[in-house]
Amino acid sequence: LNYQGKAAGMFSKARFFRNRPDLRWGYPVHEQLMINSGHRRATFTGLMIDHMPEKIPAASSARNLQILEHEMETGADNLWLQFCYTRELWGRGITEGDRATANKAIQIMQELIDGQQLEAGNLAGLCNRVAMYYFYHCPRNETALKLAETYSRLSISFSTNFSEPYAILGEIYFERNDPKRA
Repeated sequence: LNYQGKAAGMFSKARFFRNRPDLRWGYPVHEQLMINSGHRRATFTGLMIDHMPEKIPAASSARNLQILEHEMETGADNLWLQFCYTRELWGRGITEGDRATANKAIQIMQELIDGQQLEAGNLAGLCNRVAMYYFYHCPRNETALKLAETYSRLSISFSTNFSEPYAILGEIYFERNDPKRA
């Protein structure tokens, strides 16, 4: 749970605190992309960073989206870039209440999920976002609930490490007055 008592997840992500010529990122936007591990091995320190995405300046988000859009327009046929692009679109669409941008992100997420060529944890994360979209951001009806349920279950099939799909399923079953499943 996060500080507001809502479902949240934890994951590890490589971070560096000073510029070193022997360590370079493999892709253009370092906030979301994996390090190019051909240069050097990473060391896990156990250091915990409390990263609050809502505090990322809008200019950084706009910059990241612009860089990733440029990469996509130049024909970058790279699943990892597509994954990062759709995550950036999702964040922009949801935080700014831009339904068209959120819908575009959801469409790309669904294509990436259907292709199942990403790592299972990333697929689960995409499923979580799609489920949250249908559950929290769409008009509440049985179609939206069914899609939220489907993507929550699919997320769990890829990885059981995220709390979001369980929380959404519990809320869906509670709304359907199904306390045993909730």
